[in-house]
Amino acid sequence: MSKNVILELSKISYQTMNLLGTKEVDIIKEVDGKFYEGEITGIIGKSGAGKSCLLRLIAGLLQRTSGEMLFNVSGKKPEKVRTSMVFQDFALFPWLNVKENIELGVSSLNLAVDETNARVEDMIELIGLDGFAESYPKELSGGMKQRVGFARALVSEPDILLMDEPFSSLDILTAEALRSDFIDLWRHNLLPIKAAIMVTHDIGDLLSMCDRVHFMAGGTGQFYHSEEIDLKHPRNEESKEYREAAEKIYGVIFDDLDHDYTYRKGKELDYNLFVNIARVTISELTGFIDLLNSPAYGGKADIIELSEELNLDADAIGACLELAEALSFTKREDTQVKLTAIGKKYAAATPEIQQQLLSGRMSKYVGLVTEFEKLMTAEKSKEKGLKKLEEKISAKLDKEKTQQVMQGLLNWVKFFGL
Repeated sequence: MSKNVILELSKISYQTMNLLGTKEVDIIKEVDGKFYEGEITGIIGKSGAGKSCLLRLIAGLLQRTSGEMLFNVSGKKPEKVRTSMVFQDFALFPWLNVKENIELGVSSLNLAVDETNARVEDMIELIGLDGFAESYPKELSGGMKQRVGFARALVSEPDILLMDEPFSSLDILTAEALRSDFIDLWRHNLLPIKAAIMVTHDIGDLLSMCDRVHFMAGGTGQFYHSEEIDLKHPRNEESKEYREAAEKIYGVIFDDLDHDYTYRKGKELDYNLFVNIARVTISELTGFIDLLNSPAYGGKADIIELSEELNLDADAIGACLELAEALSFTKREDTQVKLTAIGKKYAAATPEIQQQLLSGRMSKYVGLVTEFEKLMTAEKSKEKGLKKLEEKISAKLDKEKTQQVMQGLLNWVKFFGL
């Protein structure tokens, strides 16, 4: 039996002004996608792809530039369909106690006082906040704060629950406990929702919770692939099926890493490409290469094992891989990565030689660095070169992405002594 499409996105676009305020730039462009009733759908993609932006468009916190959102809930007019959001950073009001923060979730529904109190009390019990109703956020641990965030989002009984990296601000054990509690409630139909959509960088979140995953491409925000996760609950991380699902997801993510980062005369750089790899520091890159070169791996490793060893999410390990491959330090085959001869040379070198080697290869193969050096030479000044490059980037990207790219570049060139 076919599932009901509870939300369909058709050609959704969102633009905002660039940093200079001179033109509008695309954050996401013509995104299509379907979300099904009775499913938890994950959205994963690189930093800056527009995942959180899309979630806010669905929630109505941002207004789309163009496109249609078609909600379909049995017995409800589309305009009556409700969504609610769980935020990454809790977003609690510090001057309100737990009960008052949760009450905000129904403040727009004009409920009677008795019904508001009943809903809030039920949610406090359901989410595991018994005994904390009068506590203030400063008195709560991170895990308890996020439980309040979940309770506030659920108390309005939304049709679709939206979650923006809901576990990323928590330590591993706390995140696992909250994730497990949520899934138990979902499996036993105790949550007052019909579907959930979750943005995450964590493969563990997808495999533990989701029934379907949409993979978002950098630059446009379009879904370039969708994958069902056909695993029964409770899901066993040690099972063969879980491992196969993990490999499939990693494989799809890494298929989107093959980009040309080199500077080519007469061709404008796509600065969007650098948003993701700009997050990688030289120490992170070196640590990645060193681990791969260690006796434990001998120059070749499974990427999933590496990400677990380094405690990096898919976005972070993907960024390391992209930069390492752009420099020809590594070569990838499916979910296996191995050091090249130049990668082994870098791993065995002294810090001084590493600096020289990396400086030369970045200048040649990472177009952002190449362009900076050309502008620095033309302007006869490091500061003026940086300023000129920032102007070029900010004409193409929004403020947040411009800052990410420029900060990454500054971290790199400082290492080179520039």
